[in-house]
Amino acid sequence: MQSFHRRQHIGIASDRTGRLPELWPTSKRARSAQKTEPAIDVRFVEGNGDDIADQVARGTINVAFIQERVNKASIVSEHCWNETIVVALPEGHRLAGHHALRREALRCETFLMAIDETRVIRTANEIATILEGRPRLIIPTQVHRDTLMHLVGLGFGIALTRSCALGVYYPGVIYRPISAPEPHAAVYAIWRPETLSPEASVLLAYVQAEGRQGAVE
Repeated sequence: MQSFHRRQHIGIASDRTGRLPELWPTSKRARSAQKTEPAIDVRFVEGNGDDIADQVARGTINVAFIQERVNKASIVSEHCWNETIVVALPEGHRLAGHHALRREALRCETFLMAIDETRVIRTANEIATILEGRPRLIIPTQVHRDTLMHLVGLGFGIALTRSCALGVYYPGVIYRPISAPEPHAAVYAIWRPETLSPEASVLLAYVQAEGRQGAVE
């Protein structure tokens, strides 16, 4: 009898502060799960957290990994792992020679963020929370994340990103940690129990186990 793989759609929330999406750590876990469960045929769907949550609620995405809890009665949200927030800045920047960047120094800088106009206030507040105060200037940019990082490399400003971005090369861009206490950002799995397929359940269980083994990446 011929067997068919069931395609699983995984939602990946794009970032609101110029960070890369959670593609690398999530896809790494999904690929590991596929090695032991070949029936998992993964397809990634990218979008902002609200859009991804709506697709999960409609059942068009089996399970998603986003950066905040979802307050919908039909959706389960569970914390999976944390990632360290770091700073992307251009080579030759005055802070480039420091190993860890102090928040008071960062508050004197210009921050770029890839954002749509409806999220400007919320994203600016997130940056201010991480820096424990508002920076000198925040510039919303209507560009994709890759373009934003190229703008950083060209010297138009700096940006916050997650530790998963450290393996991605952009010309002229370097990464530095923020001084202790290091800020972290959570990644949550969201799903609808009534539409979670057996294959997606296997993937979710694997990601949850991996997250418990390493709380911070």
